[in-house]
This record gives sequence, structure tokens and C-alpha cells, in this order.
Amino acid sequence: RIGLTLTMIAILVMVVMKYIEKHSSKHWEKSREYSAQLYGFLGEQITSVEDINTCGSKNYTMNSLYKLFRKMLPVEIKATLGHYYMWIANIIVFALGNAAALILSAYFYGNSLITFGTVYLIFHYVELMANPLEEIRSQMQKLQRAEASIKRVKELLQIKSTIKYGDNGLNSKDSID
Repeated sequence: RIGLTLTMIAILVMVVMKYIEKHSSKHWEKSREYSAQLYGFLGEQITSVEDINTCGSKNYTMNSLYKLFRKMLPVEIKATLGHYYMWIANIIVFALGNAAALILSAYFYGNSLITFGTVYLIFHYVELMANPLEEIRSQMQKLQRAEASIKRVKELLQIKSTIKYGDNGLNSKDSID
């Protein structure tokens, strides 16, 4: 009964994490999109810093950066909240697991079916389950970010160029030497 209870706790943790992952992955995709925009913007501004200083457009450039950050912040908050929801769900489920272990241990110990050492082992097993499931949670979040990045790269690779090569109107005879 104790093993079945611990198995149910582990399954519950996995189901909750998968549910939260499903709903927070779209936020990571949007986060990656804004991250790409930010790094593109910064790359452009760094390469043209002399032009920005010469034209006196520091304020315009900074204002554009602030606008990008204002768009990016709510998306980053939602994506990060998905991480914290998964962490909180883990804590709650393991608190319920400890409560179930306490109830089962008290019942079995009260009926002299187990010893005090076995009660300790039950709690120890619950704690032993926590570390691998926490590691799975961490890896799931890394996979979410990687999946969002892969989707973003696939979108970029599917963009077709509108430039037609070899259609410049020059014949090989008309080439300039």
C-alpha cells in the first residue's frame, strides 16, 4: 500500500508537470521571438554606433529599445511564471506525499504493523523520490526552451527569398570585363 501510494504521488507529479508544460510552452516561443528581436536590434545599433552619435539619434534609439523592452517584459513574466508554477506544483504534491506518508505510517504503526524504523524509511523514500522528479522538472523546462528555439529556427528557415537570382536582364555576352 505504501509503495502504491508513492507510485501514485510520482505519477501525479509527472501529470501535473506535463499539464503545466503544455500550457506554458507557447509563452516560451513568444519569449524566444522577442529575444531574437532584441539581439537583432542590439546588433544593428552596435554596428552603427558612429552613425547614431553623428546624427544625434541617441534618444530615438533608446526610445526604440524601451518600446521593445515594454513588449518583451509581459511575455518574459508569463514564461517565467510557468517555471514557477511547475516548481510550486512539485512542492505541493510532495507536501501531499509527506502527508500521505504520515497518515499511512501513523495507521500502520498504531496497529503495530510496522516499526518506527520503517516509518523513517517511508519518509526517506518520499524524499528520495523528490530529487529525481525535481531533476525531471528542470530538464522539462530546458526542453521547453529548446523546443521554442527549434520552432523559431524552423520558422526562419522556411522564409523564402523574394530575390530571383540570375534574372538581372544581362546576357553572358553583355557582361562587363
